Amino acid sequence: MRRLILAIGGVLALAGTASAQAPCPPTFEGRTAALTCTCSAEAAQSGAVWGSGIYTSDSRICRAAVHAGVIPASGGPVGVEPAPGRQSYDSERQNGITTQAFGPWRSSFTFGMPTVAPMPNCPANFEGRTEALACLCNAALVAAGSVWGTGVYSSDSQICRAALHAGLVGLQGGAIGLVPRGRQAQFTGSRANGVTSMNFGPWGGSFSFTR
Repeated sequence: MRRLILAIGGVLALAGTASAQAPCPPTFEGRTAALTCTCSAEAAQSGAVWGSGIYTSDSRICRAAVHAGVIPASGGPVGVEPAPGRQSYDSERQNGITTQAFGPWRSSFTFGMPTVAPMPNCPANFEGRTEALACLCNAALVAAGSVWGTGVYSSDSQICRAALHAGLVGLQGGAIGLVPRGRQAQFTGSRANGVTSMNFGPWGGSFSFTR
């Protein structure tokens, strides 16, 4: 019964999980509102750019972001803001990129600070999950719940209580990262950091923490 109850709790907790930042479009053409997006390494390393600091709307966003020093060549999150068209755009070499000069153009963009989504609170458990997860444990999530295993925990273990057992958070909680570990033949209990985890036999899912 305790397995069924915890599994239901894990499914309900999925509703609060934040989605990842969307990939950036190639250009800012046709856009009039600010945009927060993520540049891949591939997008950051290719494409034409006109201007410096303020760029033509048909410039490649991610390549311009590297030129502006907002992100490295490996990519990252950017905040893109609309700007009026200009009578001319300057050519300049910086951060390993030389942009091109241009005359009048209808619209422009520049860069601000990206809006980063807050880290979600951790779900009760890892049931039904097959991908890595980053989340936030608070004091209430750390304070109670059952845990099975040591180092590798059964997927229905209380995530934040397991994080305290593993020594990754204190009683006030903190940010953690988890990775799925799949089916395990057995889980060995132990006492660590004030938490006693329990033994269990075969179980279809498990997780461990990234450090």
